[in-house]
Amino acid sequence: MAVVKRHDWCARPPDQTRYLKLPVKNVFLHRTDTEPCFNLTNGLLSMKRIQNQHMDNESMKDIRFNFVIAEDGIIYEGCGWRIGAHTAGFDDVSVGIAIMGNSFMCRLPKQKALDAVKFLIDHGVGAGKIDPDYRLYAHKDTMSSGSECPGEALIRHIRTWDKYDDKKPMRESIESV
Repeated sequence: MAVVKRHDWCARPPDQTRYLKLPVKNVFLHRTDTEPCFNLTNGLLSMKRIQNQHMDNESMKDIRFNFVIAEDGIIYEGCGWRIGAHTAGFDDVSVGIAIMGNSFMCRLPKQKALDAVKFLIDHGVGAGKIDPDYRLYAHKDTMSSGSECPGEALIRHIRTWDKYDDKKPMRESIESV
């Protein structure tokens, strides 16, 4: 699978760099709340827009997500294996993977995107970045109300994956795993 590095999408330097303690034991799946992306040209532009939104309008130190995946299966390095700002209370003990788009309430992302999520997680496990006994969550799993991220259709789908944990993540239990 293709992985587009930060320098290839002309990422701005982060305002702060804090590294994850690896391997992480948790993976959170998100959506970007942007238009979906189906090709490299749009993906490069979308990554810049997402980073600018996060840094300029939301006062983040960098793009929120560790990795972002387009529906054509291309993986974009967000903040990489550094601490992101994707899941409040869990950023330093997890990796946040977002799929570009905002329409996963009634439809699934393209199969190439779903395959890329699995590939990225497997690669992270193989590289020692993600614990082999990791747990997968939807962003919505951390919230009592308000967010539907990454979308009900996508949540129903990832609930069928082996490592999905249907228990509400608790920071204390995550640290003790």
